[in-house]
Amino acid sequence: MKKLFLKILAIYTLILLPQVPFSIAFLLDEEILDTSLITTGTWAQESVIINEVMWMGSSVSDRDEWIELRNLSNQEVDISHWKLYGAVAVYNGHLEIPAKQSIAPNGLYLIANKYETDKTSNLNTQVNLRSTSINLDDNYFINGPLILKNRNNMEIDRTPVQTTWPAGLNAETKHSMQRDPELNWYSCTNLLCASVTFWDIVSQDYGTPGAENL
Repeated sequence: MKKLFLKILAIYTLILLPQVPFSIAFLLDEEILDTSLITTGTWAQESVIINEVMWMGSSVSDRDEWIELRNLSNQEVDISHWKLYGAVAVYNGHLEIPAKQSIAPNGLYLIANKYETDKTSNLNTQVNLRSTSINLDDNYFINGPLILKNRNNMEIDRTPVQTTWPAGLNAETKHSMQRDPELNWYSCTNLLCASVTFWDIVSQDYGTPGAENL
């Protein structure tokens, strides 16, 4: 009798279980279920990285500093009120991205201390956000890691915790630090990085602001 009962129970389970509704909210940010808010999904936000940093400034000015974000997903990501810690000189201070800012699918977002039209900037590419509060210390031990957080204060990306900048060169020529496809940091030394595509004065500064890393 007991075996018959268990057999009937097993049959009813197989018939009824596929009809039981379940939620996928635990997998995604709850707002992603509304397609008009798909860019708020946690999975898409976590695809935004700190992609390139010119922490030493340029040959024109040591304040000619900039930070580039990259969206690795195929969805537009709203970055309004996101914060970058370690980007300003104030202890535990942060740079906040203003409202109505987003990064296009697989796009880049350039945050710079100066506009490309500024005479004290060597940039020759469009800046998405100018913030005169950017102040990166050449001494990484003093500066600390760059930490990107979303509007809910969730950490999205950061540079490593160590005593020196992960990459980049501050010498007679200036070289940005960039991420490779495995997201490791390296110094931009490709000669194409010093071209007029990116800089007003060529062969002095190396980086690919607003473009794919080289």
